[in-house]
Amino acid sequence: MKYIDVNEFIEEGYLQELNRRFLHPLGLALTVAADADDETGEITSPWRISGVQDVRDDPEGMIFDPLDPAKTHNIERLEEERRTPRVDALGFWIQPLEDQ
Repeated sequence: MKYIDVNEFIEEGYLQELNRRFLHPLGLALTVAADADDETGEITSPWRISGVQDVRDDPEGMIFDPLDPAKTHNIERLEEERRTPRVDALGFWIQPLEDQ
């Protein structure tokens, strides 16, 4: 199994868009953490997935402040590139529920 580097996951916009489009409206947020120098604030370790924040008791959910438009546009571009091959191969973009 191949894994994406957490830093790439952040920089390419996957984390922002996963949170913005899906988790934040539900009152959740996938979070990352890294160690930082106490004096300079510079990151001293790789980013890592640290958990899922839960504010489901807040009816508004969560928001980013500010959003990074470049990350949003990158994910939109990647979706556009993948949409046709996925739909052609599977018949859907988002996997539907099976009729039971």
